[in-house]
Order: sequence, then C-alpha cells, then structure tokens
Amino acid sequence: MSDWVAVSIIGRDRPGIVASVSKVLFQNRCNIEDLSQTAIRGQFAMILIASTVVHFGGRIPAPITSINN
Repeated sequence: MSDWVAVSIIGRDRPGIVASVSKVLFQNRCNIEDLSQTAIRGQFAMILIASTVVHFGGRIPAPITSINN
C-alpha cells in the first residue's frame, strides 16, 4: 500500500527549483503523482502530491530546506 504527501513550495523564482524538489523526493523514494505550478512577477508557487511505499507519517525526512541554493 502506498502512502502520499502534499508538498508546497513558495518563494522567488529561479532556475532549478523543480529539479531540486524532484531530487529530494527521489532520494526519499517518492513519485510525483500530480503537480501544479506558476510563476508571477518573479515569484514561484508549486504544490504537488507525491506517493511512496515508505511510510513517513506525512513528513519527508530529508530536508527540503536544502533547495534554497
């Protein structure tokens, strides 16, 4: 049985945001099931649903904050 998490990312737009988030999810054995994103006036917003066979209790253990740079 797979578990899922909802992830939201908000901040200044820059190249590589989606790649960085995808990398952290991959490292935690997650699969992106659905995603919505937009960039408006230099700001970026994304929400996604990721599934996994690993039970995280709703939290991804690897730090998403590591995508800041």
